[in-house]
Amino acid sequence: MMITERYGSNDSQVGDLYLPKGQSVGLVCLFHGGFWRMPYDRKQMSPISEDLATSGYGVWNIEYRRVDESDWNWKDTTSDAVLSINHVQELRKKYPSISKVEVVVAGHSAGGHLAILLSSEPLLVSPKRFIGLAPILDLEIAYSNL
Repeated sequence: MMITERYGSNDSQVGDLYLPKGQSVGLVCLFHGGFWRMPYDRKQMSPISEDLATSGYGVWNIEYRRVDESDWNWKDTTSDAVLSINHVQELRKKYPSISKVEVVVAGHSAGGHLAILLSSEPLLVSPKRFIGLAPILDLEIAYSNL
């Protein structure tokens, strides 16, 4: 089952929550890649989200504000990453199957950068792991290779 939830008022402050049948064995918070740019969005991670849910995991497939959006500021993306993970508290209240499970934060490429960045941010939930899948960790080199 997939449910779209908002974690803020901006159009991009949204995520898809995939719930497994029965009790979840964990909650994976996913950030997509795409060099923080449009048109790349959370749909990149939908097949992975579906597969993880079939395997018994809850998945919070997160969208965030990207470079090409109007009035974008680089702090918006970081802020959205924090807000989306903090929103897990509300999701846990609303969906009992994920209420007591461990949280893991993972992302691919630019999303991997966000996942690793979150490991140093104060969060309202305490993720067990932060996983970067081919993360962009040196922003200066990444930008110079555009």
